[in-house]
Amino acid sequence: DDQMDMFEKSYEERLQEEKNKLVECLGMTFENDEKRRKYFLDKLREKLNDPEFRKIKGFPIGEDEDILALSDPPYYTACPNPFIEDFIKYYGKPYDPETDNYRCEPFAADVSEGKNDPIYNAHSYHTKVPHKAIMRYILHYTQPGNVVFDGFCGTGMTGVAAQLCGDHQSIASLGFSVKQDGNIIDTNGNVFSKAGIRNCVLTDLSPVAGFLSYCHNMPVDSSAFHNTAQGLLMGVVEKFEWMYKTLHQPSEVVLRKAVSTLEKEGESGFLKIDDAKWGTIRYAVWSEVIRCSNCEAVNTYWELAVDKSTGYKTALGDDIICHNCNHAAPYKEWERVFETYFDSHLGKPVQRSKIELVRINYIVTNTKYEKSADMFDRAIARFVSEKFASPNCPILKLPDGTNTRQPRVSSGITHVHQFYLPRGLLVYSYLVSKIDQALITQNLALRFWLQSVTLSFTRMNRYLAASFSQVNRYLKGTLYIAPFISEASPFYALPGKIKRLSKTFFPSTVERSVLVDTASATGKRLPPNSIDYIFVDPPFGGNIMYSELNIIWEAWLTILTNQEPEAIESKVQGKGIIEYGSLMKAAFQEYFEALKSSRWITIEFHNSKNAVWNAIQEGLQASGFVVADTRVLDKKQSTMKQMTTASSVKQDLIIAAYKPSGIHDQANPPS
Repeated sequence: DDQMDMFEKSYEERLQEEKNKLVECLGMTFENDEKRRKYFLDKLREKLNDPEFRKIKGFPIGEDEDILALSDPPYYTACPNPFIEDFIKYYGKPYDPETDNYRCEPFAADVSEGKNDPIYNAHSYHTKVPHKAIMRYILHYTQPGNVVFDGFCGTGMTGVAAQLCGDHQSIASLGFSVKQDGNIIDTNGNVFSKAGIRNCVLTDLSPVAGFLSYCHNMPVDSSAFHNTAQGLLMGVVEKFEWMYKTLHQPSEVVLRKAVSTLEKEGESGFLKIDDAKWGTIRYAVWSEVIRCSNCEAVNTYWELAVDKSTGYKTALGDDIICHNCNHAAPYKEWERVFETYFDSHLGKPVQRSKIELVRINYIVTNTKYEKSADMFDRAIARFVSEKFASPNCPILKLPDGTNTRQPRVSSGITHVHQFYLPRGLLVYSYLVSKIDQALITQNLALRFWLQSVTLSFTRMNRYLAASFSQVNRYLKGTLYIAPFISEASPFYALPGKIKRLSKTFFPSTVERSVLVDTASATGKRLPPNSIDYIFVDPPFGGNIMYSELNIIWEAWLTILTNQEPEAIESKVQGKGIIEYGSLMKAAFQEYFEALKSSRWITIEFHNSKNAVWNAIQEGLQASGFVVADTRVLDKKQSTMKQMTTASSVKQDLIIAAYKPSGIHDQANPPS
């Protein structure tokens, strides 16, 4: 805590300069940015008290104070953004059909962009389009100062792309050259666009998507963020490092003495025992416990399936041999063992799948080591579990759904906090509480840092036993809990993220040009004929259940998705292809009305089902759009589903459609 105070005081001194710095916002001048935020927060608070405002489609589920705490109006609100029209009016150019001379051919080329950019990797999400791919479309269809819209914005890569259209180095990385006057030259030597920031409106139904979109696009004092985050991490070291201690090459006597001292004296005594050499855990491996279907003998999956000489795990489809009766059977025929434990957060005994600590990866004076978990490792994990509880973690029951049934059936997880192992939950809860106390100018950046590693602290964090190599990631598009779990320590998961994020934020001096809105894409809130270009990557049928998969992230934000207007196919929500098609049509009608005549919309499409493809086309055409071209977007790196499913689409399709000229005065598009 003292370390954090030191960094905060240092930042306070630097902040004094900002307090006398005039800020321009939507045509108004404020004494400083703090006054700007207070002015618009007061306006937002007034809106939240208006019952009609809460009737806007997709209004999220959350308390007013939580919405206000997360918002940075007018640029971002964790609810429908009431300043969206003001933003478009201020930054946009009014459409005049008498003088408008916009002409543009469809973008007629396939695009290939990889996913290994630092900005792209700053925070994982279920589907993301590389921002460099989107830049190509924005540069083709727009000019500096134009207003771009994305109604299913995900993590906000369209906003990132719109901003980086003003960065000469980023444009050059696409293979183009930029002249001194800003003209952009393509590979054939022709001028096709001009460098300059495009303004962008981003909308998404999911509160976590809106939050991530803003964090990817907001200006940040990276130096202050780095120092404050490091101060927080030092506080974690001081408070929790003892929980992640392990004995290095101990004798049997030292092992037993360490366990005994822990049980008698707790965390205050065991580090002082004689002849003990301590290491700090980087990550610990847990294995599920399974029962033989033949003799009912119980063992860890690790003991049964990992070849200790090579470190390679038996494939899930291969037979596992029981050590007790030599019965051989594939993994799916073994039974998971469940145990009863007292959930202190729920105040009652519950059942969960049993796991055991099997392996430790740790460091001693900068040297990495691996070992089998010993009695002390298991004792300290048990000690933390029995003696400590996280006071401010979200106690949120999982909603019924396609994905939320997976952890409930396989592991007995019914609430969000049960995804976490005790040590990780303690540390994460502590950091959340400290970030809530941080300066507002750093609060969102620090939340973003922590949100980026949320799933690394859960049971969804997988360990792949191949040459004893740890893979610190979850299986996207699922709430899957693997047979081997990697329990990452904060000293392993957090420091690298601080350094990487410090390099990906937009600088604090950047011009504000992005507005983020948390609502349905069908809210009828965009002014007609006001948008210059639309890029959208909508949900496609039942591919991804966004609101279910976002439940862990959103539980910590304390603001949840309103599922009613969610455009997906879901038996649980009672939505089939007809309901999905109707919702997509409503979204396209909104886009059609908002787009200026003769302007373009680009739709990324990823689904192998003809019915979904037809629903997209029908929605576009019924709204009035004319489809002009279809191309391929290759993201280079395939998803797990693409690699393992024969029928899955390996590349994304890009649909180019336009709003015909001469219908700008229609109140409603054709249907």
